[in-house]
Amino acid sequence: MRVKKEGERCFLFMKDTIFFSDSISPPDIKDRDKLKQIRGARILLVEDNEINQQVAEELLAQKGLIVDIADNGKKAVEMVRTTKYDAVLMDIRMPVMGGFEATDHIRDLEQDPQSSIPIIAMTAHAMSGDREKSMEAGMNDHVTKPIDPNQLFQP
Repeated sequence: MRVKKEGERCFLFMKDTIFFSDSISPPDIKDRDKLKQIRGARILLVEDNEINQQVAEELLAQKGLIVDIADNGKKAVEMVRTTKYDAVLMDIRMPVMGGFEATDHIRDLEQDPQSSIPIIAMTAHAMSGDREKSMEAGMNDHVTKPIDPNQLFQP
């Protein structure tokens, strides 16, 4: 693992993934209003890599979100069964149960499709067709690692 700072960006280099974060500077008024709308939301982060968990949790917590962590899809399904989440950030490839299978189980738990929990795929794979696979699996969106905070928090 290696950390590098370039200007206002911080890069965390790991085996297969590079995370980056913009420096924490005061958001403009429009962005502050958007952040107020999501502050306090409960997010389930489903990620098997501990370093990735720490980086993502810090990024989400900085925006005022409450973060619970599951390190595999099976745990995520159990947590969704017992806790109300505003959104799920779901890694695709994990041990025990992957993100696609976990999403399928979560969708089976939902009574009303109109009020289904947003599930956002989080993956290092940015190949053509990966986004479509996530949507076909029942996910609502797809973001690639490294996570771009601007992409993740856009309306």
